[in-house]
Amino acid sequence: MEESDVSLEHYQYTDLPANFRVLELLPGKRGEHISILLQTVDWNNYPDFNAISYAWGDIHKKRPIICHSKWLYVSENLYAALEHLRYESESRYLWADAVCTNQKNIPERGTQVAQMKRIYEASKSTIVWIGEDEKQSKAQDAKTAINKISDTICDKLGVSVPELSKIGDVYNDLVFKNRHKLPLPETLNLGTEVSLDSLIWLFSKPYFTRVWVVQEIYAQAARMVHCGEEEISWDRLQLVACYFIADTAWSKQYGFTSTNCWYVASMSAVGFSHPDNWPQMLYLASNFASTDPRDQIFSLRGLMKLGLGADLLMPDYSKSVLEIYRNSVEAALTDFQSTDVLNYTPGTRMAVSWVPDWNHAMLFRNPFRFGKPLPWKPAGATKAVWKVDRGANFLYLTGKIIDSIKYTESYKENYFDNIVSETDRMFLSRNWTRILNAIEKSQSHVPFTKEVLTATATSFTFGLNEKTDPGDEHIFLVNFIAYLKTILTEKTFNKYISTELAKDAENGEAHTFGKPVWDFKYPESTFFITETGLVGCSTEINHAGDVVFVPLGSVYPLIIRPIAGYYCLKGFAYVYGYMYGDPPSETQVVEIH
Repeated sequence: MEESDVSLEHYQYTDLPANFRVLELLPGKRGEHISILLQTVDWNNYPDFNAISYAWGDIHKKRPIICHSKWLYVSENLYAALEHLRYESESRYLWADAVCTNQKNIPERGTQVAQMKRIYEASKSTIVWIGEDEKQSKAQDAKTAINKISDTICDKLGVSVPELSKIGDVYNDLVFKNRHKLPLPETLNLGTEVSLDSLIWLFSKPYFTRVWVVQEIYAQAARMVHCGEEEISWDRLQLVACYFIADTAWSKQYGFTSTNCWYVASMSAVGFSHPDNWPQMLYLASNFASTDPRDQIFSLRGLMKLGLGADLLMPDYSKSVLEIYRNSVEAALTDFQSTDVLNYTPGTRMAVSWVPDWNHAMLFRNPFRFGKPLPWKPAGATKAVWKVDRGANFLYLTGKIIDSIKYTESYKENYFDNIVSETDRMFLSRNWTRILNAIEKSQSHVPFTKEVLTATATSFTFGLNEKTDPGDEHIFLVNFIAYLKTILTEKTFNKYISTELAKDAENGEAHTFGKPVWDFKYPESTFFITETGLVGCSTEINHAGDVVFVPLGSVYPLIIRPIAGYYCLKGFAYVYGYMYGDPPSETQVVEIH
C-alpha cells in the first residue's frame, strides 16, 4: 500500500512520561493494509506482549502503515516483520523501538533507551526477525541443517538443547573447551551443497552485526529466530555458529569466513555476561555496527553495572560522540580506580589519543582475554591518580617513565596462525625471519641466548597460555622454538636457534604457541627492544623514541609518544620482566592529549 492510495493525515506522537508504549497489531490478511494502535502503558499494568529484535535496514527506504487512522512510516524490514507476525483473526501486542519510541523526540529517545532492557525483560519473549526468506526456501533448508548439526554436537558433548541457554559462554565454555570432541564437518552427512549454501546465506544476514542485538538477546531467555515463515531456535543457531568458527581451517574450507558466525558466537562471550566489567563489553561490541556511534555505549547501557561514574553515561543524545566516549574514560577511571580503560585506545580515530573509539572494530589483542582478571601489577598495588581537563581534552596521569624504545619490528596477530598450506608456511616464514633479523640487530651474536628467546616468546604471548591464564615461561620458550621449526627454513632456524635449545624443544607444542586466530584483518602491533634491553610487545605501531610509561593503578605499561610538550597514547604493552613491580618511589605527571 502506498500513501497515494488513501488520503490520511500523518500520525503525531503525544508526549510520553516515564512509561512505555506497546503497539496493537490489528488483524489482517497478507496484502491488506497494516494497521496498528499505540497504547501508553504503566509499568504496573501492561498487556502480554512480544518484543521484536530486528535490524532497521536502509532508513531512507520506508513504507507507510496506518496508526490510529493516520500515516506512520516504518522501515521496509519492520514492515515485512509486521506483515509476517500479524494474525488473521485477532490482535497481538508487540514492541518495536522505531514505532513505540518517538525517534524525533531527543529527551524521550534517551529515556526509552535507558529502560530498553527492562522492556525486553518484561516481554513474554523476544522475536528475532532476521529478514525475509528467498524463493528457494533457503530458510527451511538452513533450519533443517541447524537442527541436524546441533543435535549431533549436543550428542557428542553430552548436553541437551534446553541446557544450552543455561551455559553462560557457549563458545568458550562448551565448544572451544571441548573442540577435540567435535565431529568433523565431513562426518555430518548434510547431504547436498544446498544445506551449506543455505547456512552461509542465513549466517550472512546483517541482523547479526547490529550492536543493539546484544542487549536484546541477553535480556530475554525466551527467544526464537524468525526468517520468513520459518522459526529457528536461537540456542541451536548460536551453537552451530560457534561450531563453524571453532577451527579456522573449517571456516576456510566450508566458506564461513565471510559470514557473521563470529558475531553470533560472541554474543555468548563472557565479556557480555559480566556487567561489572563493562569496558570489556564495549570492547567486544566495537566489532558490531550502529547507525549512531553513540549507540555503541547507549545500546549496552542496560547491561552495564556502573558505580560512581553512572551519571556520566546516562543516554543523552544531545551530547557529542567525543563527549560521550570521553565520559566513558572518566566513568571507568572513577569506577575501577585503574587505568585499564586506556588499554582500549589502540587505533583510535578520535581527535584525542586517550579516548577509545568504541565505534571502530577493536581487532588488536584483547587486553583482558575473555574477560579474565590478570595479576600484572607493574606499578605495584597502587590506584590510578588522574585528572581530566574537559575543556582542552587533556588527561593528566601519575606514574613512572621506565625507558625509551630503540628497536622495533611490526607484526600482526595472524602471524600465530597454524599452517594449512605451503602458501601459509611461506607467509609465516617470511615474517618471522624479518622479526628475528630485527632482534639480531640488538644482540652481539647468534644463535640467540635462552634468555633472549624466553623474553621474546613470553612477550609475543603476552604472558598468557592457551587457556588465557599466566603461563610457564619455559613452556612458552619450547613451544615458540617448536613453532619456528615448523615454519622457518632449516638454514634460518639453525642460524638463530642453538642445537641445545632445539633439542630441549623437541617436545614443544607448536600449535599452541600464540593464540587461536580468527580470520580478521588484524592491525599491526609492535615487537620492541628498549635502550636498556627490555623486550616487549605493544598493540600499536611504535617507533624508536616512543616511551614506556607505567601509570599508577595499571595492569599494563602504556606506550606514549612525546609531541611538542605533551604526549600521545600509542597503545599498551607487555614488557618482559616488568609486569610485577613495587610502587615507584618517585613519580611524575604526564600530560596526554
